[in-house]
Amino acid sequence: MKQDNLLEVKNLTTRFKLDDGILTAVDGISFEVGRNQTVGIVGESGCGKSVTSFSILQLVAPPGKVAEGEIIFDGQDLLKLSKKEMRKIRGKKISMIFQEPMTSLNPVYTIGNQIDEMTKLHLGLDKQAAKEHTIELLRAVKIPSPEQRYHEYPHQLSGGMRQRVMIAMALACNPEMLICDEPTTALDVTVQAQILRLIDELKQKNNMSVMIITHDLAVISEVADKVIVMYAGRIVEESDEKDIFTKPLHPYTEALLKSIPSNAQRGEKLFMIDGMVPNLLKENKGCMFAPRCQYAQPHCFETEPELKTVGDGRKVRCHLRGEGEE
Repeated sequence: MKQDNLLEVKNLTTRFKLDDGILTAVDGISFEVGRNQTVGIVGESGCGKSVTSFSILQLVAPPGKVAEGEIIFDGQDLLKLSKKEMRKIRGKKISMIFQEPMTSLNPVYTIGNQIDEMTKLHLGLDKQAAKEHTIELLRAVKIPSPEQRYHEYPHQLSGGMRQRVMIAMALACNPEMLICDEPTTALDVTVQAQILRLIDELKQKNNMSVMIITHDLAVISEVADKVIVMYAGRIVEESDEKDIFTKPLHPYTEALLKSIPSNAQRGEKLFMIDGMVPNLLKENKGCMFAPRCQYAQPHCFETEPELKTVGDGRKVRCHLRGEGEE
């Protein structure tokens, strides 16, 4: 059965006009997020993941600009909305959890005050109703003693607790879609698992769509319904199946999986992807990953591969994979 899409990104291109030239951070990508679906977007720093999310919410600041494409959310092209209209979408219909809660939360206001402001702004609640709603949200994200935490400041909470506060704030207006930008960065493995499990539980409970941005495939292996792998501003692999974790099609996806510490044999040296993400200010010829790819052939350095669909419905951008192959 065809997935009913809440978000459709079509040929999205976002560029930054810098002193050294034009940097294309997101280069003509297209993907969909279905209703009540979790999509993971994976890649190293500098691959365009976060810029993609900022583009969706129209948060790309100068000198950056969405140069072309469409972002269809619930049948509406967000790129055609005014700033005032987008403010009504952000926080209410689409919420975002940012990478580092300590810098996202205001240190001089209590937790309760910061969440109250969201509910007053978007839901029109009075002071008492906002407080009651906030305490219920803190309880929903499993923060112990929510009445006490309501009066505390960000520095009084642990990293995991602050991340739960960010989730509560993002869910304050019962959004249709939640975007999580590296939601488990700087958290220990146990707390990472708790946060991801919490996001998944709240997604099911609230019938939300979720987009999780991460550099770590292990983070989303249990919760993602679809995985999109980005490299140098382009999508290099996409799969609705869990097969991507056992049978990666693109050499970059394979390398990312090998880089997961838990996949290393005891006593074995940790795998590291050689080289760096290419300089996008320079003209790059052929496959962007070819200089780092152990399987690269001469033509890989000359011609850029297209993103094509293979036999099992997965998509891959690689000369080594042919259309229709199993």
